[in-house]
Amino acid sequence: MAGNPYSIGGKDPLEPDRNVRQVEDAMEKRTTALQSNGAANRNTFPLRPGYGKAGSRKDGSAVKLWANYVDMNINDKNLTLYRYAMVVEPSAAGKKLGRIVWLLLHATKLSQHKGDIVSDFKATLISRKDLGELAKYTYNVPYYSELEDAPSQTAKSYNIRLDPQYILPISDLGRYMTSQDPAKTYPKKLEMTQSLNIFLNHYSKITKSLISVSSNRTFPLSTDTDNMRELEIGIRALKGFFASARIATSRLLVNVNVSHSAFFKSIPLTELLRLFKDRFLKDNPGKGDEMLFCTTPNEEIKTIRGLATPGDGMDPDKDPGTSAQFLPKVEKLGANSQRVSFWMVPKPDIAQSKRSSVESGGRHITVFEYFQTNYKNTSLDKSPLPVVNVGSQTRPVYLPPEVCQVIGGQRASSKLDEEQRQKMTKFSIRLPKINAESIVNKGLETVGLNPNCNPKIRDWGFSASPRLITVEGRQLSQPAIHYNQSSVQDELFMVMKEFGRTLRETGILVPEPVDAAIFAPAHVNIIAAKVDQFFCSLDKPGVKLIFTILASSNSPYYNIVKRLGDVQHGIITICMDVRKLRAVKGRDQYLRNISMKVNLKLGGNNHLVEPARLALLNQKKTMIVGCAKKNKALPENILVYRDGVSEGQYKIVIDEELPQLRQACRKAYGERYKEGHCPRISIIIVGKRHHTRFYPTEAANADKNGNTKPGTVVDRGVTEGQNWDFFLQPHGAIIGTVRPAHYFVVLDEIFRSEYGQARPVRYKNVQDALEDVTQSLCYMFGRATRAVSICTPAYYADLACERARRYFDYLYLPAAMAAMLAREEKSSGVKIPDKFPVAFGNDVRIHPKLADSMFYI
Repeated sequence: MAGNPYSIGGKDPLEPDRNVRQVEDAMEKRTTALQSNGAANRNTFPLRPGYGKAGSRKDGSAVKLWANYVDMNINDKNLTLYRYAMVVEPSAAGKKLGRIVWLLLHATKLSQHKGDIVSDFKATLISRKDLGELAKYTYNVPYYSELEDAPSQTAKSYNIRLDPQYILPISDLGRYMTSQDPAKTYPKKLEMTQSLNIFLNHYSKITKSLISVSSNRTFPLSTDTDNMRELEIGIRALKGFFASARIATSRLLVNVNVSHSAFFKSIPLTELLRLFKDRFLKDNPGKGDEMLFCTTPNEEIKTIRGLATPGDGMDPDKDPGTSAQFLPKVEKLGANSQRVSFWMVPKPDIAQSKRSSVESGGRHITVFEYFQTNYKNTSLDKSPLPVVNVGSQTRPVYLPPEVCQVIGGQRASSKLDEEQRQKMTKFSIRLPKINAESIVNKGLETVGLNPNCNPKIRDWGFSASPRLITVEGRQLSQPAIHYNQSSVQDELFMVMKEFGRTLRETGILVPEPVDAAIFAPAHVNIIAAKVDQFFCSLDKPGVKLIFTILASSNSPYYNIVKRLGDVQHGIITICMDVRKLRAVKGRDQYLRNISMKVNLKLGGNNHLVEPARLALLNQKKTMIVGCAKKNKALPENILVYRDGVSEGQYKIVIDEELPQLRQACRKAYGERYKEGHCPRISIIIVGKRHHTRFYPTEAANADKNGNTKPGTVVDRGVTEGQNWDFFLQPHGAIIGTVRPAHYFVVLDEIFRSEYGQARPVRYKNVQDALEDVTQSLCYMFGRATRAVSICTPAYYADLACERARRYFDYLYLPAAMAAMLAREEKSSGVKIPDKFPVAFGNDVRIHPKLADSMFYI
């Protein structure tokens, strides 16, 4: 069908793979048989009870969707992967370690087998042949950089040993994927998946035109407008691709997704510093140059790392005899080349000996003087730009910025400022159709799935399909939402008194506000002291709620307000952005959302999901961890949605966290627990940082932005038949490509039990029950009138953890910033909180007044 708007890569969608469907159906039947005779239990995770039926079309058919996966065909059934651990001595890390591994593969006996070996260039080597005697050597590798042709006579050498780890026949993987036995396991699945990913990502690590980030993301260095966007201050955004192998029912897949990240441009360091200075002065008018490198901990004002810092060279643990007389002299953080000096002795033999006395002829020399004397061709100006420390704090190596060049392609790991984030957002958020086309037209080649670019794919016996797969999905109906009788009036609020009156009109009873306090911008510690005094003055009147208006959503004072309110004074706080209050467009909705937050924080309830959608849980007392009320009766069911766990850590939840939960139940239930009245527990892992995306294949299952419709659920095609998992997209995306959440059941004592005893008529099977309950919970988020992307318990847990992080903001400061704050305390007399240097449990112990409130909303 020519001109199909839902085609991808010029190809119309095919029907989902029939072989996959046949294996899934056969496995579902065998699972039912196992359950009926009581043989469904196993030592790993719960068996998938079957596949969902709810949300199918009237004729019983599924919704056909594109998925951002391609088939990875295994052509060589006799392939065996031999995995070795690399032990490097002395130890090395980062890019240097990667270079050492590269030299191992290119400058030793292993170079004869380059075509048979891949590596992660960190700790692991994979070979398609048994290395035999070659694995018994200890390889001596003299180090030299990419800019050198050969090692120097004084080059440092590294010894590398290969320790055999696993032998992984690909045939074992094939038998597992095609098995119709739902109880079949593959003990080396994790090791095989890791090895396949090392194989996939080896290509990007050895290709000079590509940048490899972490273990799965690849970025072309191309600077065409589709691939790159300037973010200013020497940083540009690049579009790349994520790739990862995934073992699924009856086939091996590769998940490919669009990715974006920020990188430094290749420019002189002096230019980068001046660009930074210009931006700083633009954002902070009236402040001198000196503030550029000596500033308060403000997320909008970044600290340049790696500068000469007072205290450099001090290492009493390793060199207790070191005298301060021989240490570098740095006037302040950010000092220039004329204000940084180091101890220099004229003779190499003395320089190499232990520092002892002034009679050695040594003296302090400034960095400026040293380079003017020893490098005649180097032109140094007398600018205030800071000296860079390219060594370490204990063994500093100083360079003036005039002799430094920023190497392009390095990932900018520091936090982008607000203007850069806006540009990055505009660059990275694209419609699903555009992203899918990018994956097919550029992504597959970039990640090395094209054999013309990466011959190893073909040589090792693999081939990748050039088109995305299609899978079966379903469309769950949206639950009805019951709101409180009162509603937010359509009023414009210009002052806090008007806002208070509106709160009362919506049913939120609040008294007249007390007099406001206005604080001018100042050092964060000064503001902290003033806000603390203001909070103290409100303790006696019994104030329960404080509204704080901040200059922006990134204000450094936010953390101060939350720490003082939540931990020290027990007062509920709500922070608002003055720009959103002043803006005409969007202000009404902003204030509606604030009103909903107020109601939740004061113990109210904004809306409820129709009871029938949660009937399975309502039959008996159930506590859903993360959104439970304080009830007198102990729950008979505990449903846990656990966020923040990677696939390789699922078993840790069962082995370490579940025993702690059961122990807590023993303590709470007492004698009832001993009598067998212990609660049933189900634990579902919630994954949101994955790269699976689905795209519609026709207008009937697409929204106005070209995304799949809210309520889309997928449990076939990209899952494993042996495990109980599914992808659910309860929400719609306002812009960009929507991301479903991934749910994986690691323990179930509720749903199968309830299904067997009193199955609600609305559910055809137990998997429908779990999917429906999970979707319904996505509509219970108190701050929103629509569904959120993950179920509410997990979302609330995220908010609580993020709030706790605000109390520890000082732990995320660079070492140079912490040292600077200590000096500012000494010079200004402003006391930094005693708990600033070290975190204690009290830092996250919520004030008793707020213990039972949703303070984190």
